[in-house]
Amino acid sequence: MAHRCSIVQAADMICVMDRGRVMEVDNHTDLMAKDGAYARLARSQLVEDDEDFASTAIPAAEPS
Repeated sequence: MAHRCSIVQAADMICVMDRGRVMEVDNHTDLMAKDGAYARLARSQLVEDDEDFASTAIPAAEPS
């Protein structure tokens, strides 16, 4: 995705393009419901964000 998923979700209209061709146009909720290209991209971005967060999270303290 060109932007973080959380920023894109707030947009009134999202345009998904592939090789210069418009694939889908709608808002986040409706595009997720359609389960098309945007939904696949959004899900993969969420997985990447979770992995990034996990790799930068402060580890829990060891019990004493």
